[in-house]
This record gives sequence, structure tokens and C-alpha cells, in this order.
Amino acid sequence: MAVAYQFNPFTGTLDVVVKPGVVTVAANCLVADAVSNCVKVTGAAVAGLYQVATSDVTDPSPTPAIGIIISKSSPTECVVQLSGRMQGVYSGLVAGRTYFINTAGTLDLAPPIPSIAGVAYVQAMATAISDDEVMLRPARPVKTGGPWPFNYKSILFDGVDEYLQLIGPSNLTGTTPFTVSCWFKTPNLNIFRQLVSNSFPINASGQWDYSLLMSSNGRIYWRLKDAGGTVINALTVGAWDDGAWHLAVGSWDGVNISIDIDGGAEIVTAACANRFGTGTQFSIGAFINYTGIFGAAPFPGNIDEVAYWDVEFTPAQRVELYNAGVPTKLTTHSAAADLLSWWRMGDAPGDSTNTANPAARVYDVAGSNDVTPVNTEGADIVLDVP
Repeated sequence: MAVAYQFNPFTGTLDVVVKPGVVTVAANCLVADAVSNCVKVTGAAVAGLYQVATSDVTDPSPTPAIGIIISKSSPTECVVQLSGRMQGVYSGLVAGRTYFINTAGTLDLAPPIPSIAGVAYVQAMATAISDDEVMLRPARPVKTGGPWPFNYKSILFDGVDEYLQLIGPSNLTGTTPFTVSCWFKTPNLNIFRQLVSNSFPINASGQWDYSLLMSSNGRIYWRLKDAGGTVINALTVGAWDDGAWHLAVGSWDGVNISIDIDGGAEIVTAACANRFGTGTQFSIGAFINYTGIFGAAPFPGNIDEVAYWDVEFTPAQRVELYNAGVPTKLTTHSAAADLLSWWRMGDAPGDSTNTANPAARVYDVAGSNDVTPVNTEGADIVLDVP
């Protein structure tokens, strides 16, 4: 048998594992158990057949999954693969990544969050070799007692044509003070790129209602159109396209706009006495420009934890949001009562960037402004966070 290495997400180390050959067994299962389901043993063998059922990660006394159903010969008879290379049961996998059992009893890139449906344990099940092949190596379940990472997914945009959008009137505009915040990571590419914006479909006098964006030299703009139609800019001095995670917070207090990076690492203000409002083209990762082109200035890199607040942040609230570089639950922030929209960017239940599915959405967990992915793939939700 060959020796291989598998990433252990609980210790952050590589574990030495043995790669056995393919082992399959015939089993009795339930009618509801489907091909691709991870299964556990439910009782003693009957007439030489294993007795199995789909694994349930909400069970407080977990029985470990032993394998995956690869075929069914009848509603209650199946073949379970216990180990070795398995191909064709799954598709769209990311080679080299470890897959876990999710709340549906199938495979997912990340462990399920304990707060969802009473999750009681996590179990690593396989490592992807290609987009449709895994090395199956069931691991012992690990109970989820104790602290758990709040944030473990972001969306990776390709900088070519991928973005999220919400077209039409929403409460993400107006003439009162407000704040927009998001985490971002991007390399130094010397290109103009968009983070978050709300714009007008066609308006040559200034396309933005507001915009948080990065210039070609890595500096961050916060732009707001005033009531007279002039776009007011606050621009950082420093460049922030260094391949590291940063928090950008753009605010307007009714007198000035301000851009804050990393909880006060850099703050720039500009006078702006009023706000135009009425933007109807909200986007994350690109924008709709004044000629009506959708997906302009696409962002190359990761964006996470995007939010719109119906209040201007104080300096202390910006520091609170930055939290020494670790995102926290926005519902516990001191400005939580003014949080209108919050996109977890992959962490919300049901979040999907698989545009092959017309129903795919990235959900607003604080309001009703769900955004639609454009030109993205399911694998664009990645395990890369601040």
C-alpha cells in the first residue's frame, strides 16, 4: 500500500494516511438513500449484507460513515464503496481539497456549521483527485463542542466577467447617512477594479450613486454622487493590492464622505454636503457603467462579508468591525440595529455561485436583497477568509 498525505482541518497539519485499494460491499439501505450519499452502519449484517442508512451529522451520538453509495439495484439494495479511488459519482470537485459530510449526507468542501440544524459532529470523507474523482478515506467523526470558526468561505472573482448583481429599486440607496463595508484580497495587477457599487443604468454626468473601488495603482476610492450631480471622491494614499486581506469601510455622515482601511490604518475624508441617491444597479465585484455596460471593471480576487448599514460609522465602530483582522457576526456589532443588508459570500445556507442553475443566489441574511451571480461557477465559493 502507498503512503499519502491528507490535510487535517482540525489541526492544520498534514496527516500520513495509507491509500488502500478499492473495497466495495453489497448492502441493504433505505428507499430514501441515494447514490452519492455517505452511509453509516445501522445494524448487524443480514444474510451477509451490511445494513446502512444515510449519515446524519445532527446525531449527537455519531455513528461514523463507512462509505458512499455508488449504485442501487433496487430501492432497498445498494453497493457501498468503503475505500480507494471513486470516479463518476460526483462532479465539479476541486482537486486536492478535502471533502466533508454535509447536512444532506453528501459531500461538501467545508464542514457544516454547528448552528445549522443542530449539527453535532463533522467528518472528513474524501480528497478530490480531479473534478469527478476522489480518494475515499473515511475519518473518525469529530464532535463540534467548543468554539467554531464563524467565517470560512469567500467568493473568488476571476477579474474577467464574474460578478453579483441586484437590478431594480431597493433600500440600498437614499439621501440619509450610510456605510458600506467589505473584506477584500487582491494581488498587484495594475488594473482598475470594482468592489461594491450602486449605479444608474445610463447617466453620462456620473454613473455612481456610490462606489467602493480600487484604482490601477492599488489605492481605494470611496465615491458618492451629491445632489447636484457631482461625484465626490475620497482616495487612500496607500496601495492595498498586496495579496493580503483588508477591510474597507466607506461612510457618509451628511457632511463628509470617508474611506477607512483596516479599522483606522488609513482614513481619508472629503466634503460632501448632500447625497443624490436613487441608484438602481447594485453590484458586487463589478459595476454597470454610464453607457449601460454590465460587469465593467471586474474584480480579480476574493470578496467577503459585504454589508450596507443605514448609519454612518464612528471611528470606534470601524475599529470594532475590523476586530483585529477577524470578521465577527454583524448582528452583535454596536450598529446592528442599522444593518440593512449582509451578504456572507458563501457562508449563508443555500449560497451558490453556480450560474448553471438559474435559481442560484448569494443571500442577504439581514434583509431581502439577495444578489444573483453572473458568469460564476460553483467552485468560486472558496475556503479563503480573513
